[in-house]
Amino acid sequence: MEILGVQMKIKEEDFSLEGFERHIESFFKKTSNGDFIIFPEEAGVLPIFGSKNGRTLMEATMKTINECSEKGNEVTIQDLFRRNTRKIESIFSLLSSKYSVYSLICGNFLYDDAVGVVNRSIVFDKAGKQIFHQDKINLTREETELGIAPGVPDKVDYFVIDGVNFAVAISLDAFVPSYVARMTNSDVIIQPDANPNVWNGFLENGRWQAEEWMDSAYYIAQRVDRVKYAINPMLTGDFYEINFQGQASICKKAEGTDSRMGYVGNDLSTGFHEIFEVKGYRKDERIERKEVLGKTLDFGEGMLSLSL
Repeated sequence: MEILGVQMKIKEEDFSLEGFERHIESFFKKTSNGDFIIFPEEAGVLPIFGSKNGRTLMEATMKTINECSEKGNEVTIQDLFRRNTRKIESIFSLLSSKYSVYSLICGNFLYDDAVGVVNRSIVFDKAGKQIFHQDKINLTREETELGIAPGVPDKVDYFVIDGVNFAVAISLDAFVPSYVARMTNSDVIIQPDANPNVWNGFLENGRWQAEEWMDSAYYIAQRVDRVKYAINPMLTGDFYEINFQGQASICKKAEGTDSRMGYVGNDLSTGFHEIFEVKGYRKDERIERKEVLGKTLDFGEGMLSLSL
């Protein structure tokens, strides 16, 4: 089985459902029967309004609601989430079945039996059937302000494909020790992510963003005994006023025979199976922070692979 972690760069077409499906299928087309293709956090929310429909997320939300009202269809933001949830599930069910692969999509979805809109990863099998989901527990300030509801800690679980135990830690969950402690029965950790901070810059706490990132998938792969690999697909590009940045990676238990790699601006380390390169900068070359600080980086898109 090939596990494929997607680095997905947001395109203009992703704001329409048809364009989004074309973009997503372009990745599925590169799979083989029985593969497991994993998409990043928030990819599933991109076509929520059916078109770009505004300069900011709030403007697009209000414009879409007003347009529906003018047509005699009163809708709420919850209705938009509910509609998008059904459409995204349909796309991934169809593509998983069409290409006979397992897939994972992540986004802010609304379910009638849930506490509200949740940040959820959904796994589909080769027949297009949902076999697992995991809700994000630890939310960012921005998610809380948007009204996203946290998942239930006691429902953190794992799923099995071909005898391999997989677990999901959505973004911030992978940085929280109490969450990671629930993943000790897992062989492979999946960390779908969409980082809204500058990758080649310093955070409010004074740390270089890519350095702090080592506290998630990389840390889990080194510190959780059973975990063999941690896969971190990333979303990049502009979603209205939000700019996502980062480098997808696959982390492993560090060995002396490993090739030394690093995120832009970090020291090189063992313990990486693969890192998605920033255009113009090699993953096996130590890049001084002053060389990239404040520069506009091209994160590109593609897939990292792991054979199990």
